[in-house]
Amino acid sequence: MKTLLTATAMVFVGVVAAYAQAKPPTPSVPEIDAAAGVAALAAVGAGVALLRERFKR
Repeated sequence: MKTLLTATAMVFVGVVAAYAQAKPPTPSVPEIDAAAGVAALAAVGAGVALLRERFKR
């Protein structure tokens, strides 16, 4: 199970990195970027917690 979660996370990170490089640079507001990053990290953490609970049994 850990291998599946690790592989999924690696694919997700790769896709996000490729998408970030493909987008043209845009002006950014650091406070908004930081808040969006924290929200994204919280969403990923919640998803991982849900998956761990689901496959715990």
